[in-house]
Amino acid sequence: MLGKGERKPISVELVRPYLEGTERVTLSVGSIPSFGVQAMVDNLLDYPYRCLEQTTSRAMAFLFGTGRYPSEGSVKEFPDHFAKEIRSAISRLATLQRRDGSFGLWSSRDSKEKWLSAYATDFLVRAKEVGFRVPDSLYRSALAQLRSSVQGGYFRGDEEISSVAYAHYVLARSNMGYIDKLRHFFDTYKYRFPSLVESAFVASAFFSYGDTDRSEQARSKILNWVPSWQKLVGNRFDYYSSPTRQVAAILHLTAETGLKDPELNSLANRFAEQLASRKYFSTQESAWISMAALSIEKWTKNYQVEANGKLWKGPDPTRIRLGSERLKKHFSIKNVGENDVT
Repeated sequence: MLGKGERKPISVELVRPYLEGTERVTLSVGSIPSFGVQAMVDNLLDYPYRCLEQTTSRAMAFLFGTGRYPSEGSVKEFPDHFAKEIRSAISRLATLQRRDGSFGLWSSRDSKEKWLSAYATDFLVRAKEVGFRVPDSLYRSALAQLRSSVQGGYFRGDEEISSVAYAHYVLARSNMGYIDKLRHFFDTYKYRFPSLVESAFVASAFFSYGDTDRSEQARSKILNWVPSWQKLVGNRFDYYSSPTRQVAAILHLTAETGLKDPELNSLANRFAEQLASRKYFSTQESAWISMAALSIEKWTKNYQVEANGKLWKGPDPTRIRLGSERLKKHFSIKNVGENDVT
């Protein structure tokens, strides 16, 4: 973080631990943090495994890894290597879909993965919106299964409650949900949500339906939680859950629905500091961090920095690649604007 008038040098020491010629440095400057997403996405390109979670996480990260929010009809803006991986993921998911429309972990004969089925369907809905071809049977069966999963009024245990919250969110985004079922679910289970992620899912769903009262109830719970975010623990029922994934998901979902608050900006900056101290992330952490990084760009402010004599300004972030030769020339940036930059 650079305050007004502060300068930061970026030296070749940054890449000394790496074999010469193999180092890659991406510098991102803006009024909101980038979370180091480019490195995560690059790592996922080489990730070899393809279970349901890994396939979906890689593909979701590629949808959000271009530096531009995946908007409707933007398929032609995707680099060829990302587009190829996304199409491959859609094909792989078709082999994992069970007869009831849900998804198995390694094959269509495996047992139903409740939360991951909502996750995979979330990806398919987004990919179709962007303009990627999603087979009709795959798409419709996945959504029909989610519609079936929210029908009952009684849900047992953390896994099912969490999965139903996610299902309501995906259905609302695809205009195929039940507002009455969502209201009943929220009013009955809001005090039994396993984490704040479920509150974020239903807040977004209610926002889509125009139910501002319940959306604000769920949002208020999130804002009240922000000061204690570092006390998060993973969900026991969910092998893929972690405090990192939860914070990333909450940032993504709140920003996506237009919620703005200084507490959330502060959370994003503190979260970025925490991420900077880590080297390794799970596939799902990488996916949700990628989603969060683009979503919080809605919170950007104007900024101005001087980078080796050149003026960079936004609100849009500035991203460049730096090689070791450039770093040897004593690269530095200085905040010459009024707002903090990161």
